[in-house]
Amino acid sequence: MATKASTKGKTSVKKESKESKETIDLLRKQLIKRREDLAASVKNHALELPDTGMDGSPGDTADQAASDYTTEMFGALLERQAGTLEEVDRALRKIENGDFGICEHCEKAIPSKRLKSLPWARFCLECQEKSDRRGAARKAQAEPAEWETVEE
Repeated sequence: MATKASTKGKTSVKKESKESKETIDLLRKQLIKRREDLAASVKNHALELPDTGMDGSPGDTADQAASDYTTEMFGALLERQAGTLEEVDRALRKIENGDFGICEHCEKAIPSKRLKSLPWARFCLECQEKSDRRGAARKAQAEPAEWETVEE
C-alpha cells in the first residue's frame, strides 16, 4: 500500500512496488463495483419505499405504528447505504490522490489485510478502535439513563 514518509516537515508518497500497484488496482475495481451496487441498491430501495395505502387517512393505531416502523426501517437502511457510498467515494478519491492506504489519524500505512476486508477503511485498526471507544463514550454521555427520563 502507499505509505507517507516525512522528510523535514514535508510529506511525500513513497514509490509503490509493482505488487502494491496491482493490489491497489484490484481494490479500486472492488470499490467501483461496490459503488455501483450501493448506488443501485439506494435507488431501488428509494423506489420501493412501501406505500402504506393510507392516503392521508389516520387509520387505527396499529396501522399507523406499522407504517411508522416500516418508514423508519427503510430510512435507516437508506442512511446506512448512503454513508457507505460516501466512504467508498472517499476511498476512490484517495486512490486518485495517491494517499490511499494511509491512516487519517496517525498517518501510518493501513495493513493490506484490513484494506482487503474493508477497502474504504480510513483508519488503521488501532486508531479505529480508539475512535469507536470515543464515539461510544460520547453517545453514552449524550443519552440520559433510563431512570433519568422517568417522571414521577
